[in-house]
Amino acid sequence: MKWFGVLGLVTLSECF
Repeated sequence: MKWFGVLGLVTLSECF
């Protein structure tokens, strides 16, 4: 589940 968290963080960073 850690991978999912990292993916979410990257997506958020790209969104901003």
